[in-house]
Amino acid sequence: MLTAPLAIFGQQYSTDYFTPVDDIQGLQIVNTRVHLEFNTENASGNLPNAKDIAVQFQPPTVNLPVVTFSGGDFGWDGTGVFTGDIETTLLNEPILDFSAEPPGALALWFLRIVNLDDANPGLGGAFTNAYIEVDLAPVPEPASLTLLACSTGALLLRRRYRVAHDHTHRTR
Repeated sequence: MLTAPLAIFGQQYSTDYFTPVDDIQGLQIVNTRVHLEFNTENASGNLPNAKDIAVQFQPPTVNLPVVTFSGGDFGWDGTGVFTGDIETTLLNEPILDFSAEPPGALALWFLRIVNLDDANPGLGGAFTNAYIEVDLAPVPEPASLTLLACSTGALLLRRRYRVAHDHTHRTR
């Protein structure tokens, strides 16, 4: 993620990250970790309150969700140096279907940094070490899900039968 002084970008910083479609096709997000280290003070401009800094992230998944992580979400308040970690499943969705795209196509991941204080929306401070990690795993095949559901159902029926059978045996 960005380590430059935020004040030089005015009211927002946004960037796109590209991933080869071939690397993510048929996968889904199964977990997301966010690590932010932020200093409200910087020679280019300060941020009056760390709770107002926000990172917005949008992966190329089926519902195109945008999730916002603010300093307030980390419990930050005031000025100084802050560190925080969040782990979430909010973005757990399959990656968009890019199968119709030509070889070498790229998928877009979007990131934006804003100040949530509407009265003073200018950016300030700087991230010193920040990243978002997304874990990907293959999307289960529908046949696999059916097999798993049938296996679970058979186990539940067997367990119910045993419980009923044991109960009947005990009452005799």
